[in-house]
Amino acid sequence: MTSAFYAKTGFSAAACGVIFKAPEEPLFYLAGDTIYDAGVKECIERTAPAVVAVNAGGAEFPRGHLLIMNEYDVWALMQDFPDAEVIDPHVEGVSHATVTRARLQDFAREHALSRLHIPGDGETLTFKR
Repeated sequence: MTSAFYAKTGFSAAACGVIFKAPEEPLFYLAGDTIYDAGVKECIERTAPAVVAVNAGGAEFPRGHLLIMNEYDVWALMQDFPDAEVIDPHVEGVSHATVTRARLQDFAREHALSRLHIPGDGETLTFKR
């Protein structure tokens, strides 16, 4: 989206997210509801998390502007950071999502995204430092 869009709508261009750091645990970045942009990339470059959680349901504004990442954003992130474990726990979590769990799983297989984890409902994932 453009700066003109943000000026007219009042939406914020700032990415949200938080870094979790604990002894004996891998550094964890919860990107939150954001698209993959320079701010997210810079945060990953600066903090080097081992695990990145993204919301990649591809939710959109009515005219097709992404609110959160889609499968292509996940692919780009994983190309930029091939050693990161990436989790998408948010697929099918909102009614205006355009990416289903099955679609993202197929995309991951087709693009050899072996470090992309798409947990099922209630599934727990564990990562070692």
